[in-house]
Amino acid sequence: MNEQIQYNIAIHNKIAKKYTKRHPEIYNDIEQQRLFDSLSDAVNLINTESDIKIFLDYGCGAGNLTNHLLSFHQKVVSADISESFLKLVKDTFRNENLSTLLLNGIDLNNVESESFDMVATFSVLHHIPDYLLALKDICRAIKKGGILYIDHEASPEVWNPKPEYLEYKEKVTPSFNPIILLNLFNPFWYVRKLKKIKNPRWQAEGDIHVWNDDHIEWNKIEKLLSELNFTILSVKDTLCYYKHYPLEIYNNFKDKCSDIRTLIAMKNP
Repeated sequence: MNEQIQYNIAIHNKIAKKYTKRHPEIYNDIEQQRLFDSLSDAVNLINTESDIKIFLDYGCGAGNLTNHLLSFHQKVVSADISESFLKLVKDTFRNENLSTLLLNGIDLNNVESESFDMVATFSVLHHIPDYLLALKDICRAIKKGGILYIDHEASPEVWNPKPEYLEYKEKVTPSFNPIILLNLFNPFWYVRKLKKIKNPRWQAEGDIHVWNDDHIEWNKIEKLLSELNFTILSVKDTLCYYKHYPLEIYNNFKDKCSDIRTLIAMKNP
C-alpha cells in the first residue's frame, strides 16, 4: 500500500474522536450553514429516475457531510479509509438510512457503476495521492443525471492571492499566539518539528496536495469532467470562516476574497 495512504489511515484512526475539535474552520455555525445551503442546491439539481436517492459521502471523516445528507431523508453511504471514522459515524448517527463503506484510498473497486444519485466529498481530494484517478472512478459510480459535489478544496486564489486576501490574513492572525509557549512543554511538538526537518512536506494529518507546486488543479478536474460527459453546473469560491476569527473582520472581507472552492457537476443523462 502507498505510504501516504498508510499514513492517512493511521493518523485518522488515531485522531477520529478529536477531529471536530481540531477543525474550527469546519465546525462553526457560519460554515455549517453555508454547507447545508450548498448541499441543498446540489440535491435539488439531481435528475435521476430514482424514487429513493442514494448519496455517497466520500471521505466522510467524522460525518460532517453525512449529518446534512441524512436530513434529506434519503439513503446515505458514509465511506472512508479510516475504520475509526466509520465506527464513529455509525455510533454518532444510528440512522436506518445510513450504511458505511471502507475505502482503499485509490478507487471504488468494490462499487458497481452508476450506483449513486450523488457523490459528495468535502476536504478530501488533497489527501489522495492520485486524486484525478480517484475522481474518475467516483464519476463512474454516479448515475446518469446524478450529481458530483466537491467542497472545501483550496481555491485558485490561495496560490495567487489578491491583496485583499493578504490583508485579511494579516488582520486575523494574532501578533502573538500563546499556544507557542504551551508547545514548548509539549514533547509531541518537538517530534513534529523533527519530522518537518526530515521531510519539509510532512503534514500532521496527511495532507498531500497543499503546496504552491503541488495542489488541486481545477483546470484538470474540469477537463476530466468534460471527458467523462459531465456538465459543470456551479463553481463558487468563498472565504472560509474560522470560529476564533473576529466576525466583523470576516464580514468585511468575505465578498472581497476567497480560499475555498465548491464545484457541482452533473453526469449528462
